[in-house]
Amino acid sequence: MLNKIDLPSAEPDRHAAEIASLIGCEPEEVLRVSGKTGAGVPELLDRIVETVPAPSGDPDGAARAMIFDSVYDVYRGVVTYVRVVDGALNQRERIKMVSTGAVHDLLEIGVISPEPVPTRGLRAGESAT
Repeated sequence: MLNKIDLPSAEPDRHAAEIASLIGCEPEEVLRVSGKTGAGVPELLDRIVETVPAPSGDPDGAARAMIFDSVYDVYRGVVTYVRVVDGALNQRERIKMVSTGAVHDLLEIGVISPEPVPTRGLRAGESAT
């Protein structure tokens, strides 16, 4: 994917040929996108839907999530970023960390879209409830 194709110095055809030679595809397959003008954005979104597999997991199974990051917030304390693999996580639920055995209460659940938005819970295969 080439971004910022709207700039006067972009030369999208030349750069598409370079990218194609590096990754082994045809220059026509390299998407040309401009976030500023919106050119190519629908095609990019369609390609993402075609390429990225749908979430898998058992939404009705026992809750299981993978922690992929955490930060300390001065006002909230520890904020943990997770991907729900199976089941569901709900506000005010008690959870147990498999690796340490520590038990915690989920005080707040939300999604980042692009700013944090509180939700009632998260289930496998969805981004928010």
